[in-house]
Amino acid sequence: MMTQENISDILEIQKLVGQISKYEGNASEMKRFFAQNAQYSIYYGDNKFLELTGMKYFESSIRKLSSKVKRSHCLNGQHIIDFVTKGTATGLLFCRLVQVTEENGMEMITEHCIYHEDIYERQKGIWLIRARDTHFLISDKRALGAQ
Repeated sequence: MMTQENISDILEIQKLVGQISKYEGNASEMKRFFAQNAQYSIYYGDNKFLELTGMKYFESSIRKLSSKVKRSHCLNGQHIIDFVTKGTATGLLFCRLVQVTEENGMEMITEHCIYHEDIYERQKGIWLIRARDTHFLISDKRALGAQ
């Protein structure tokens, strides 16, 4: 049964993931939404591309991955949240990430279909991401404006 507290927690968690999307690519802003000991992995298909534990290398790793991105837009879609304990929840979040880069003087657009498998944890009264596995399912790259 859904309680008023669960509804409040769901809204806080949804705000958390929305704020991360707002700062997509800005690692110094993004990292404040993760627990200090967070685990973060990125997969392209079945291949693990990146695995981080803790925030020590988070900022430099994300900065390196997004260094060629001139601008981006992230749109969050369906977000399924399940509570494990009073202060722990899991989440499945579907996203569309669009990034613009430049190659040989031409702007390129890459569209990604992504889902995140998250573990959220309430620490000192706020929800943070304790673990995130990001899965890139589909990526399409072309010249910006090309049909």
